[in-house]
Amino acid sequence: KGAINALNDMFPLATHSACFFHLSQNIYKKLQSLGLSSRYSNDPEFNLLAKQIPALAFLQANMIVDGWTLLKPLFKTEAEQQLSQYFEETYVLGKLGMRLRGRPTKQTMRNPPMFPPEMWSVADRLNLGLPRTTNVAESWHRKINRLVSPNPGLFNFIKLIQKVQNETESTIEQLIQGRISKRSKKNVNVQNARLKCI
Repeated sequence: KGAINALNDMFPLATHSACFFHLSQNIYKKLQSLGLSSRYSNDPEFNLLAKQIPALAFLQANMIVDGWTLLKPLFKTEAEQQLSQYFEETYVLGKLGMRLRGRPTKQTMRNPPMFPPEMWSVADRLNLGLPRTTNVAESWHRKINRLVSPNPGLFNFIKLIQKVQNETESTIEQLIQGRISKRSKKNVNVQNARLKCI
């Protein structure tokens, strides 16, 4: 969360997005910590219910609270309700808390969620043809790590960044001129087309 706040401070006009894969992974990790993983694997109804949580990311951000309001009552057992509470507090509405306002009157309020729906909804990115995950950024980081030694020194690191930048600009120019086409996997295109129909 600290990194997100720092990015918001440094780039206030930028749109900051979370990764759909990591959202799904966080929900599954919580599910495991609550002892629900065998049920997730063996109970098709619960499996479908649990998968509907990250599926909320395909709604517009302003529709997620309404979608969650419809989904939340379907979580019945104590462990399911703990999963529901985790998701609601972390991703949808935030935690309930007591705040002192002015005079000593206590008022129950919600703190904002750590990751608000505007951050993890992929609906707008899908409509704009943008990626739902951070795979591209992670690929770039792997490339840099592969090219640089553990302690490259400032001069060598700057040379490396300049080399990568030149390669990127060359690729952009080739794309603009139509000499190379952007590679995209067929199954990703099919998935994106299906998701746009939702």
